[in-house]
Amino acid sequence: MTEQITPFTQAIKINNLEPETAAMLKAAFLPFYEKAKEWQETASSLVVTDETQTDLMLQARTARLALKDIRVQADKARKNLKEDSLRYGKAVQGLYNLIEELICPIESHLEKQEKFIEIQEANQRAILVKQRAKELEPFQEFVPYTDLGQLSEEGFQKLLTGCRLQAEAKIKREEEEAAEKKRQQEEHCLEQERIRKENELLKARIQQIEQPMPDIQPAPAEDQCAVPSATVQKVQKDLDALHAWVDSFEIPAEITLVNKGSEWLKYEIENKFEAFKKWAHQRITNPIL
Repeated sequence: MTEQITPFTQAIKINNLEPETAAMLKAAFLPFYEKAKEWQETASSLVVTDETQTDLMLQARTARLALKDIRVQADKARKNLKEDSLRYGKAVQGLYNLIEELICPIESHLEKQEKFIEIQEANQRAILVKQRAKELEPFQEFVPYTDLGQLSEEGFQKLLTGCRLQAEAKIKREEEEAAEKKRQQEEHCLEQERIRKENELLKARIQQIEQPMPDIQPAPAEDQCAVPSATVQKVQKDLDALHAWVDSFEIPAEITLVNKGSEWLKYEIENKFEAFKKWAHQRITNPIL
């Protein structure tokens, strides 16, 4: 005989419970469900429409209290079953944990024996990677991303040599750049010193010209063309102003460059700029050139 499908039986069926568990739940809760269904018909028929219907009000109270008692009893059954379920779940988990603690160490040991060759190879590869990384450490900025453990010895030596050459080239380039900068600074200092000496010599000559003439006979005709003292002072003042003006020429603040070729172009421009200043001072010092 096919069991009639009701909301109660459907609620048990959708959870895919074991037959024994489903039977236990049915036995525990079906009596409460059936009693509630019986009272449902009675409760639906009780409709109070007038304040004089006190008998219906009393029947409603009786039905409500009966349904409350069914609900309270069903809730007690639910709590008891839930507590049993929790204890059951803990027992299941505890027994599994016991078996797992027994098996896992044995599994691990057997896996190590089974994969002895792979483990040894992995250990050797880890040691090799560590050694190679230490050798490459001084040239870290030139090391491309690569699996050091997979490289052959020949491949690693090529990589190491390439990184070492790049590092040496960088050091040489930096030394050359520093030497060039020092040379330019020294050349600039020498030029400034030469200009200073030339200015001192020019001032000495001007001072000689400005010395008062001795009280003697008028100068020969050819001396009448000598430059007056006031004119010489004005000329010297202009020359000093021109020297100061040229010294004020400066290249703007440093510029950040990435390409080394651009750095060399920058140095070339700086050299040309200093050469121009040198030529300008020479031109001012010797205006008749």
